[in-house]
Amino acid sequence: MRTPSSTIPPTNDINEALASGVGVTFHTVTVPEDSAHARVSLFDDFTDGSDDLDLYVFDPDGAFVGGSGSGTSAEQVDLRLPESGDYTVVVHGWETDGPDASYTLFSWSVPLTTGGSLEVNAAPVVATAGGSGTVDVTWSGLAPNTFYLGAVSHTGPEGLLALTLVNVDSASVDNSSAPRPVQPRPLRSLITR
Repeated sequence: MRTPSSTIPPTNDINEALASGVGVTFHTVTVPEDSAHARVSLFDDFTDGSDDLDLYVFDPDGAFVGGSGSGTSAEQVDLRLPESGDYTVVVHGWETDGPDASYTLFSWSVPLTTGGSLEVNAAPVVATAGGSGTVDVTWSGLAPNTFYLGAVSHTGPEGLLALTLVNVDSASVDNSSAPRPVQPRPLRSLITR
């Protein structure tokens, strides 16, 4: 991780920020082999004020693979069947409420293999493209005050067709003695403009 200098860039242009290193913070997020899905996120509740932070994600070869920019710091980049390796995640201080911004960057990797404590209780045996159905799942052993990401896979004769992502914010769950499945990896950081 690199913390840039504290000067304010002349514009909020991401290309200028990347070239100068001002107004951006670089993170390395490792995606394990055989991941079905990877996600990086920022949440408004995990910044130190009314900051507008944006996300940019580059694969292990340095190619841009996703970005998220809105009027807040609620940003998310999802990668389906990502290649394994070290990804560079850039947090850009598009507009901060002061000379710097403290934030927590979250990341998840969901494995292709089954396991963990997210269980499908009931699901249709056959599905039709464009149709809908109900899938009943339970997820046990969640620690309180943790964000979780899991997936239900949909397969056919050719293999994996799609994933239905399952997000859980366990703010009200209190069964911390059970084992934990996929958990976020929070990275706390400071961006300086």
